Amino acid sequence: MNTRKFVFTLHQIAGLVFGLILLIIGLTGSAIVFWKPIDQALNPTMYQPGAAPASSLERLMAAAQKAHPNLKPEGVSVQENHVYSVSFTTPEKQYLEVAVDPVSYEVRASRVWEHSLVGVLYRLHYTLLAGEVGGWITGIAAVALLALGITGVVLWPGWKKRQAGTKLRWSANSRILSYDLHKLTGITTSAFMVILGLSGAYFMFNAPFKAAVYALTGTPQTKEPMSTIAAGAPLSPDTVLAKARPVLAGAEFEGLRLAVKPTDTVDVFGRFKGEGPVRERLHIHLDQYSGRVLQVEDGRKPNTADFLLGWLATLHFGHYGGLFTQAMYVFVGLAPGGLFLTGFWLWLKKLRRPAAHKARSPQAAPTR
Repeated sequence: MNTRKFVFTLHQIAGLVFGLILLIIGLTGSAIVFWKPIDQALNPTMYQPGAAPASSLERLMAAAQKAHPNLKPEGVSVQENHVYSVSFTTPEKQYLEVAVDPVSYEVRASRVWEHSLVGVLYRLHYTLLAGEVGGWITGIAAVALLALGITGVVLWPGWKKRQAGTKLRWSANSRILSYDLHKLTGITTSAFMVILGLSGAYFMFNAPFKAAVYALTGTPQTKEPMSTIAAGAPLSPDTVLAKARPVLAGAEFEGLRLAVKPTDTVDVFGRFKGEGPVRERLHIHLDQYSGRVLQVEDGRKPNTADFLLGWLATLHFGHYGGLFTQAMYVFVGLAPGGLFLTGFWLWLKKLRRPAAHKARSPQAAPTR
């Protein structure tokens, strides 16, 4: 078997085995590009603007817990226009969001994220609604997408003759038209297929992928910060936030995540406006007992590995370029489905050709 035939076989097998899965992932990915306006339209009370910033995170959490007394608050998130929500984990391990007015501290709305339309789209995109097993399947499918992107470029007929790789014959039969659509869609989206395959593998196989990037770039990994267990109760959320304020200077407060275990840190999140999608994030780890700042992850000062991983995540979601980029990502999300359908049609046509040829061939003359 020569090299080109081997590459073609690999391309065909990956497409036939994972094509339908990639179609689902691509369609849901296209929808997720506009998840925020979709979710705002369907759940307006969750995004009702506040009149002013909340003066107390503790009061926000207390109000939310009063509405759900059997659950323990895990954190607070803040969005534009002073939209505050308190997060919980339900006994079913689902994510419960409770929107609280930052001035009156009244509960506006509650919803389980997994039950919302956007939540279903996300779960279908990342796990095919099949939990951990589905996550493994989508992770492997992401690797297959990477392989399809690379092998598709190798197989592109335009390397030998540019016109053969760019011609679109609308009036030809269905097999030739499918072939032309397949090759053109593939070559125009191949770079995105490679990026989405790599980034998808990063999200689904996060720990080993991250370790590999750190190793390949020679970047030393920092140890996960831990709180030093001390006598007495952990500090209140308001006290921890006050301790983090000097580090937050210049950044907008975006949320706080409480410690779950005795050695966990309390994490405070911020965003530097105008710094771009990779450089804007700020993550502060604080000791839950003393409030001492243990580690700061500043998007403006990333190490080499975090810089690469940050851009990989940004390129996956399309968090750059505004509406034009979002529209482009919708097309890119539809591409795996189109490639699967045209490729499957070509495969079926190829299967039928030997049978049709055999049916047309004259029967052997009888022996005497």
